[in-house]
Amino acid sequence: MRATKIKDFERIYEASAFSRELEGLFAGDSAGHVRYAKWLAAQLQILDRNNGPLVPGNRRFEKLITKGVSIYSIREKRKKNTRVLYYHYRDGILVLLTAFDEKGKGDYSHHIDVAQKRAQSLEIQEEEK
Repeated sequence: MRATKIKDFERIYEASAFSRELEGLFAGDSAGHVRYAKWLAAQLQILDRNNGPLVPGNRRFEKLITKGVSIYSIREKRKKNTRVLYYHYRDGILVLLTAFDEKGKGDYSHHIDVAQKRAQSLEIQEEEK
């Protein structure tokens, strides 16, 4: 899976399917999508300035208990409970792998599997998106 650097960030990349998945979560709710996009950009700025895949003292970022590659989560506790799963690729590069609304435990398990498969097949592109 290809990952491309996101404009305005030093070390944040996104997998090719990520934007499409995120937009799909807000189909028919453009105001919600704009609000979430601003919130996510602010969280990514915090993560981009941090040295590592987690932000000490910030519970919005968490390392998930996984087998195989380590997957991390950005969580927003609101009505939709939207999650973004990401991966610490190497040299400080963080890759956004998948986005979903957590409605039950099975949702998390499924998307962790998706994230791990994408992380294992990453191909980083240096040009910005």
